[in-house]
Amino acid sequence: NPALYTLVCKRAGLLPRETIYVDSCPDALLPAKEIGMTTVLCKTGADGVKQIESLMDLPLTNFAWSRDVYAKVLWVSNKDCQTTDA
Repeated sequence: NPALYTLVCKRAGLLPRETIYVDSCPDALLPAKEIGMTTVLCKTGADGVKQIESLMDLPLTNFAWSRDVYAKVLWVSNKDCQTTDA
């Protein structure tokens, strides 16, 4: 439901275009993309980080974030961005 993704952005004080939504399920990315979020389909945690580094043109590996910066980042994932589907 796109309204849920809009609500998350609103509560975080972000516009959808300012948000990167990360998930391992392609179907979960569709409503996020529909409202204007940048989406990342990741197969592993390392893969997700590489994709986000590329999008932001910013190295994230071993990057120390302040609490204020970290609070503005929405990262939705499950364990290492891996699905358990057969």
